[in-house]
Amino acid sequence: MRVSTSMMYTYGVARLSEIQASVVKTQQQLSTGKRILTPSDDPVGASRALDLGQSQSLNTQFAANRQNATSALSSEESVLQGTTNLLQDVKTLTISAGSGTLNDADRLTIANNIQSRLNELIGQANATDGTGNYLFSGYSVATAPFVATPAGATYGGDQGQRLVQVADSRQIPVGDSGDAVF
Repeated sequence: MRVSTSMMYTYGVARLSEIQASVVKTQQQLSTGKRILTPSDDPVGASRALDLGQSQSLNTQFAANRQNATSALSSEESVLQGTTNLLQDVKTLTISAGSGTLNDADRLTIANNIQSRLNELIGQANATDGTGNYLFSGYSVATAPFVATPAGATYGGDQGQRLVQVADSRQIPVGDSGDAVF
């Protein structure tokens, strides 16, 4: 085969075009800070990068879920602390009502006071979180868990316990059934 000058020039121009394309690709990699610009650059690396991106998104979501769970549990704890205080007040009032030095008017005042504490207790049992969902209604977060009746209160929620995914293999409860708590 005969090597001509035209063939050498053609080969040189083709090689310069290849080198120029390589330089452009390297400049793109430098400017974007990414080694893999298209999946065809490194199929295995692109797959790993995609997996890493998905893992980062999951971890971000899990962190947000943990924060939401902490907030919900803090709200529930605050309500339960208030409930404990109310029940202690009712116990104190009940014990004081047993005193033999009280007359009927005093006992009626104590009874009215206990009734108002019951109404406060129902209000706390119907507490909502920051988004307006009832804390103690199980899965029925839009339904008020307790309704006042002449006999006291009735539970209108369900027995469900809401869970939040905080890791690949871990869920934590973020709410309790009012029937179980109260």
